[in-house]
Amino acid sequence: MRRFSKLGRKIDRVMYTITHSNLHRCKMHKCTKKQRGGNETNTDIVLANVLKDGRNLEHASPELQDNKEVVLAAVNQNVRALQYASARLRGDKEVVIAAVSYYDKSLIYASEELKNDKEVVLAAVSHFGRALQYASPKLQDNKDVVLAAVNQNARALQYASPRLLGDKDVVLPAVTKYGLTLNNASDELKEDKEVVLAAVSEEGTALKYASPKLRDNKDVVLAAVKKNASALQYASSRLRGDNDVVSASGNKTSTPVSQQNTNNTSTYVSQQIPVSQQNKNVLADDSNVNTKRNQSIGVYGENNNNTSGIVPFFLDFLIAIFKIAAR
Repeated sequence: MRRFSKLGRKIDRVMYTITHSNLHRCKMHKCTKKQRGGNETNTDIVLANVLKDGRNLEHASPELQDNKEVVLAAVNQNVRALQYASARLRGDKEVVIAAVSYYDKSLIYASEELKNDKEVVLAAVSHFGRALQYASPKLQDNKDVVLAAVNQNARALQYASPRLLGDKDVVLPAVTKYGLTLNNASDELKEDKEVVLAAVSEEGTALKYASPKLRDNKDVVLAAVKKNASALQYASSRLRGDNDVVSASGNKTSTPVSQQNTNNTSTYVSQQIPVSQQNKNVLADDSNVNTKRNQSIGVYGENNNNTSGIVPFFLDFLIAIFKIAAR
């Protein structure tokens, strides 16, 4: 009986698993209306699920992943759902624009054709400037697109083409918003005083990306250290010693480093202790040295060898014996 009862429990577990597995497949919309025993169609069921969480599109059938109504509903609920759409719908402008307007990385999932579509890319970079990195090389070299990107996020400048990194109209608004983007500018613009002044006025340490010529320009360096005192380290050696520059950075004019190195500790101490006290200290030190020397030499002479010490010892010993005998 036990054997049959165990077998019955196993059968129940198997039937329970099969039943729930079929129900799960129905929820994933891979069963027919008759199997569900209801009136809802597969599309209705999928729509209900993607409206709860757009990422449920991942579990839909390929046919429904290619259904524009379902995919739009999924993308509007969660833009990351675009990655689960069919290749055909990832090339659909309406679907992709709906996604890129809400999530910067959505452009990754767009078709190569749409990554080269100015309207789509503009929609992406206008909301997320750094989406420029996913645009086609052609549009990374498009001035309108790049300007829209850097106006939204100055750091997008790093994804512009080399040609536009040398365009002052593009670089100037970027460094005005975020000075450190001067690092991405062309060498020619790193020598442009207007561009560099705009950069260091926003972030003083952008001075490190300026040309050597402008790091030796007093106007530029003063603007940098006024914004950020630590920018002084990037100035030329000549201006690091300029009193106006040092004062503007908030530091006091100090002794040059080479002179500071010559002022050792003993010189400092001698300057703080009076001369009379120094002489006393010297005499005291000499006295201590002599005392230690006398202690180390010994009682019976400087040589302090074993032979010189034995004779007095025995004499004292003999005198003591005679005194005892005389008593």
